[in-house]
Amino acid sequence: MAAQLKTKDDFKDYLCGKYDIPVVVNDEKLVPFDQFCQSITGKKIKITALRINKDSKNCIQNLNIQYKVKKYMIWMKE
Repeated sequence: MAAQLKTKDDFKDYLCGKYDIPVVVNDEKLVPFDQFCQSITGKKIKITALRINKDSKNCIQNLNIQYKVKKYMIWMKE
């Protein structure tokens, strides 16, 4: 489960302390990083694609993530 592995604070150095970077989720939703973390907490997810854009200081500026959630024994888009 996502809650057992990482928290948003584990990404602090990569985000340069900015938890409100935009995250495009499954090409459908745009949410801030901290809200994305809350939405997957406790869920079993499988990341199928991840694109990270960084600035010149190597800080993550935005994420584009595609993932599936395990529900009723099958993997499906959320």
